[in-house]
Formats: sequence, C-alpha cells, structure tokens
Amino acid sequence: VKVVLRPPKECPLPFCNSKELFYDGKAFAFTLGNLLGDGHIHKSKNQLQIDQAVEEYTLWKKREAEKLNLATAKANVTEVQRLRVDKLSGRETPTTSYRFYCRTLFKEWRPFFYTEKVPSDPTFGSGQSLYRKCVPEQLPEWFTSPYSLAIFYLDDGGKLGGSAYFSTGEMPEREVVLLRTAMELNFGLEFAPLIAQRNLSGSYRAGLLLRRRSLPGFIELVKPVVDQVPSLSYKLQFSS
Repeated sequence: VKVVLRPPKECPLPFCNSKELFYDGKAFAFTLGNLLGDGHIHKSKNQLQIDQAVEEYTLWKKREAEKLNLATAKANVTEVQRLRVDKLSGRETPTTSYRFYCRTLFKEWRPFFYTEKVPSDPTFGSGQSLYRKCVPEQLPEWFTSPYSLAIFYLDDGGKLGGSAYFSTGEMPEREVVLLRTAMELNFGLEFAPLIAQRNLSGSYRAGLLLRRRSLPGFIELVKPVVDQVPSLSYKLQFSS
C-alpha cells in the first residue's frame, strides 16, 4: 500500500543566536529527528550535541549539519571513552562513542523538548539533572518528514520479532502514546500495543513495535537515508 504523507507545515521554530535568525524546513527535520533520538541540547550552551556509537553515522550527521548551516567544518568529531552501567546488575562496560557539537543556535528549542522532572516521571529521583527530555504536544503537527523518521530510527530503532522497533527509553507512557499517534497519523504506520515494563531495579523501559503489515511502507520512507550510512544498513534487513 502506497504511503500518503501529510504535507509539511512551515518550519515552526527558528534557529538563532545574537547575529542571525533563520528558518529551514530540512534543518528543522534534522534537529527533530536527533532530539527524538540521541541528540541533546545543552541548557547553558544552546548547542545540539550529537553523540553516536558508530563513527560513520556521526560523520554523516556532521556533513548533514554543515549543509544545513547547523554546524561548521570546525566542529570536531571526537572519540569519547565511557563506562556504561547496567541498571539491573550494576556491571560496568567500557564503551566508545563519537561526538560533535552544532553551533549555538537552539535556545528557542529547549523549552519545547525539556521539562522539569515530576514525581510521576519514570526517571524522577535518578541522575543529577532536574530536567528530562520530553515529547512536545505539538509533535503530531511537527513530525511529518521521513528524514526525521529515518534519523530517529537509526538513533533508537532496530529489529525485533521480524519488524522494526523504536526504543523510547524512559519516556512516560503518555508521551510514548503521543509519539505513536504522530507516526500513525503522519506516516500511515501501525504499531502493536505499547511495550512497557519495569525491571527488577525499578527502571522503566518502553518501546513501539511496528506491525509487520506496515513494514514495506516504512522501509520505503526511510531507505533513502539509511542507504547513506552503509554500516547501519542491517537495520532494514528483515527476514521474510
């Protein structure tokens, strides 16, 4: 079945600093995909941090950010060593990621994508930050570009049960439902009932599993972007 997309609206948020102000639909889609995925806007620097496990994917994002005027050639990709702590076992695993920072342009964005933690949040009381990333109420109006969808999938997606799966981490259930609604409405996708659970440590995890009948249309939407990052092509290799 051919997917019929909703027409994109005018770019709703600006990119600005003390010297310039600009709107760009593709730059908006790039930023939105990153914020739904692994991207982070620093509160004080107003910079978008791109941090990925795959160097090729990080370099692709840097090239895209340069073309979209969100980063410059001087934005260095650095190798970052860290310890990942398993919340259930407490075991520490050494990991490597690759990181660069976009320009100082995102001060208009942060109020929409970050909120102060409240007791009902799954992450309340964990970590040092009083804020968490959130899904804005406007997402069904904003999340209309397959470019955003592909970046979100490459960041936080994978294969599960013969279909595509989006990990939504520790988002509250109401925000996961809002995210699902946006993808169903704008991309014609269908998802299985919400996957949500708490492990023995009390950590909450949620995710969205695409129904297999939606898989051909989904692949058609994201493949043009995924093909640009060959090392991640396995994310679209599903068994029949």
